[in-house]
Amino acid sequence: MSFLEILSAIQKLTPLHFKILYCIEKYMRRFYYVPLQFLSKKLQLKPRKLELILNYLLKMEFVRARKDIYLGYALTYKGLDAIALRSLGIQNQISSIDRKIGVGKESDVWVAYLDNKPRIIKLFRIGRESFKKIRKWRGYLFEGVSVKSWMHVSYILAKREFSVLRLLYDCDVRVPEPYTYNRHLLLMNYIEGVELFKARIERPLDVFEAIVREIKKALSCGIIHGDLSEYNIMITPTSDIYIIDWSQYLRKEHNLADSFLRRDTNQIMKFFSRKYHISYTDLNDILEKYLSE
Repeated sequence: MSFLEILSAIQKLTPLHFKILYCIEKYMRRFYYVPLQFLSKKLQLKPRKLELILNYLLKMEFVRARKDIYLGYALTYKGLDAIALRSLGIQNQISSIDRKIGVGKESDVWVAYLDNKPRIIKLFRIGRESFKKIRKWRGYLFEGVSVKSWMHVSYILAKREFSVLRLLYDCDVRVPEPYTYNRHLLLMNYIEGVELFKARIERPLDVFEAIVREIKKALSCGIIHGDLSEYNIMITPTSDIYIIDWSQYLRKEHNLADSFLRRDTNQIMKFFSRKYHISYTDLNDILEKYLSE
């Protein structure tokens, strides 16, 4: 379903619908599917009336249901979209949706016009399989955090990315300006450009050096990207570069920091060597110039 269709569906929801969605979200910390009888008691609605309302939300795909051992309900990501947008109060500010510019196993990214200004809405959508992979390969993301579910991971990643973007933006690192977040939704400034792997660069060595300078600036702020590649570096029509997708960052004090920094730089060197046939010696000279300390 497109984001525009989600917005249209949200307009059909009443305050009572939202009250029910908020209640389901709250008690999904205790139940994988929140029992109908439990919801009835908490919402002070008769079970039959509540079930009729939930059937409507089920039809609209804001919730999903289980009907085997007991009748229970859980939020879908569409339902989470609805309450995140309502909590931010921006659903009525969105004048149009341009296009989806990114989709993957972990998030959807849309260009939306808020009060006729282009913005980025990033919706984290961690599912069962991506949750397993993140826990296996990125366990450091959850150090000191009690993870309730893969939907809860979407909350964690949105908060992490907003916080680190705020820090990096204030440190003058070239990243999208973050405006706000709620639950799994992150609202950012729109950067006009394309991903590095799509661009054809006239002066690739200069662009490589610009990327390394941003890596150095982020490192000076105590931050390592942790998942850097040609897919999360944007280049503008004027050849400025911006680094995006920071949710998997590490602090430079972390015991894995050095290995992830090497991985980040090796990925970028490999890309420029492969696509632009630049020698590793030339690339490494630039790397050493900025990161040898």
